[in-house]
Amino acid sequence: MMRKMILGLDLGGPVLHSPAGSSAKDYAAAVATPGALDSIRRLTTTFDLTIHLVSQCPPPIENIKRAWLGRKKFFEATGLHQTSLHFCRKPEEKALIARALNMTDFVDDRAEVLDFMLDSVQHTYLFAPNSDEVRRYPRVQRQAHAVANWADLLTLLEKRVKST
Repeated sequence: MMRKMILGLDLGGPVLHSPAGSSAKDYAAAVATPGALDSIRRLTTTFDLTIHLVSQCPPPIENIKRAWLGRKKFFEATGLHQTSLHFCRKPEEKALIARALNMTDFVDDRAEVLDFMLDSVQHTYLFAPNSDEVRRYPRVQRQAHAVANWADLLTLLEKRVKST
């Protein structure tokens, strides 16, 4: 029997989109990534899985992201609980969080982050990959599933959760 899916989602990129950049001002004007809220809600209400949000950023950006989640009523809209939100300061710390929470799957928009996860998270998904960055991480290129958007990601995740 396969173990229950425990999914980690990067907050900046797959969930919240800051088209202008990653400064405090940019994140204050961020929007939900198209399809993210509905897809997360679908996953939480349809399947028996656990979802955690993991974000790597400095404290000032963390505060802005928390405020964004509050303004968007993110937890109410998705069915997630606030205790599913985790912050860290360095890319490699996301892998430590994933290991500590026994994550089976992780979604991030940065190949660098997924490279730290490949030895401990069974299924990794590179969201809207940047081809220049991916070329610098050949293991990620070989092992992670590249997905262009939430529709593609949801298709893969639904197949995975149905097989567990």
